[in-house]
Amino acid sequence: DASAKRSMITHDFVHKTHMRIFPLYYPEVLSDWWMDDWISHVYPAGNAFKMFTVKVSHHTETIARVHHTAPGDPVRYEVDNSHQHYLYGETQSGNRMIKDF
Repeated sequence: DASAKRSMITHDFVHKTHMRIFPLYYPEVLSDWWMDDWISHVYPAGNAFKMFTVKVSHHTETIARVHHTAPGDPVRYEVDNSHQHYLYGETQSGNRMIKDF
């Protein structure tokens, strides 16, 4: 499907309607790593877009000091793979919630 081909959204902003559709910003069962996947695929193609005029700055030097990693290391947390099995069901559920709204 077309939504599977869209690139990953890693820094998202949503309209206030998102909070009327969903009880929480992201499904509670998903950890950090899987939230990006969910938000990238829950909205139908054409209902999400990238804004190239918004600048997002990562403070990787601060993160590196706190987590004792190399500056610029993109991994800021351990990936909890045990949450992956929730992703498909949560995405399908979210798709239905949007459609029903």
